[in-house]
Amino acid sequence: MCSKFLNFHQFQAYLEDLGLFRMNPGLERVQNGLKALKLTNSDLPVVHIIGTNGKGSTATFLDFLAREHGLKTGLFTSPHLVCVRERIKINGQLISTDKWLELANIVYMNCSHLNLTYFEFLTLMAALAFESEKVDLAIFEAGLGGTYDATNVFESMLTVFTSIDQDHIHVLGQSLEEIARDKAGSIKKAPVVSSIQKPEVLEVIKQGIKQKKVPFYYMPCFFEHGKKITFNKSPCLQFGPEDLSLKGEFQKINAGTAILAWWVLCQKNNWPFNDKKIKKALKKAFLPGRMQLVHKNPEVLLDAAHNPAALIALKKTLHKMGKLPETIIFTCLKDKQTDKMFDIISSFKARTFVPELQDNPRSLSREEIKKYLTQNMDYYPTVAGAIDLALAMSGPILICGSIYLLAEVFTIKPDWYR
Repeated sequence: MCSKFLNFHQFQAYLEDLGLFRMNPGLERVQNGLKALKLTNSDLPVVHIIGTNGKGSTATFLDFLAREHGLKTGLFTSPHLVCVRERIKINGQLISTDKWLELANIVYMNCSHLNLTYFEFLTLMAALAFESEKVDLAIFEAGLGGTYDATNVFESMLTVFTSIDQDHIHVLGQSLEEIARDKAGSIKKAPVVSSIQKPEVLEVIKQGIKQKKVPFYYMPCFFEHGKKITFNKSPCLQFGPEDLSLKGEFQKINAGTAILAWWVLCQKNNWPFNDKKIKKALKKAFLPGRMQLVHKNPEVLLDAAHNPAALIALKKTLHKMGKLPETIIFTCLKDKQTDKMFDIISSFKARTFVPELQDNPRSLSREEIKKYLTQNMDYYPTVAGAIDLALAMSGPILICGSIYLLAEVFTIKPDWYR
């Protein structure tokens, strides 16, 4: 077979030409891609994870839970922070650049006529990788939506909803019900597990479940809240924030959702459910940029909160921990709910530097940033300059607002990545 990509640089250039943010709703291209690759949408043991906040953390917890019990896993997540290879993992490990090129060439040679988007191309690469590696569990984190997300082509054996809130309203809908309806479009023939949801979201999910006539497992019905959370299907299984490597009060919810998902999978597949192994997995699970302490003097905390709901949860957690920042580096994408996000950041009453993101078409421009600035907020042209300025000051520093901001931070400070 001829090769389109002779090295990884060529492949990255091809992805850049596809356009990271180009969207083209519809599942036909990926469905046709699976056929061209001689994969059916039921070839893989897929768990599909959909939501607004907590998808990456929940997927990570589930991946660690499965591997701790001896399963071979495939994990597909997005976006990446430093390198696109972060998006596809086998047993928690990045696959080699040689394997990436092999997969990319196979997908290109069979599917170049389909006009795939960036995300669709990588979804097919992940499916091919997981099938060739014969994984026991393939965890696919949805990208932007549900109904028309490329990851919705698979006949999953479990569908998992994390917290659904307002985000991507220009694509998914202005109201919470519209957004929930789009996400609920991913309900198929498989059982459904859901994290805690707002009443109007829960009602939409329940309507989808009723139409499909599938079992439903709602996380609050399976956990009792005291000093620690107790799983009522295995009462000896208790955990609190101190038992999780991923920090933040909201991670208790993500961990609980993943545990419930694992329990449902164990019931369905006769897999082992071991309390001690679960506790080990919760301690080991790690995902960069989630309440991550990357520098100690001064303290620098990074978090991927990128919409109002996530920022509110972040603020509550920091307040509870007694770690409110004195300096914030914040910026967000211009297609987000920028006014609400700036209001939340302003309420911290911390010195705040708002930089532009480099080479990002969705970045707020200098003029747009200045419209939102309030007291204690200053525009700064670059992320690198904002970091240098913040590090010269006393007191804890928080960096948040966009995963793409964290990506630029990790590029500037690679030693902060781990």
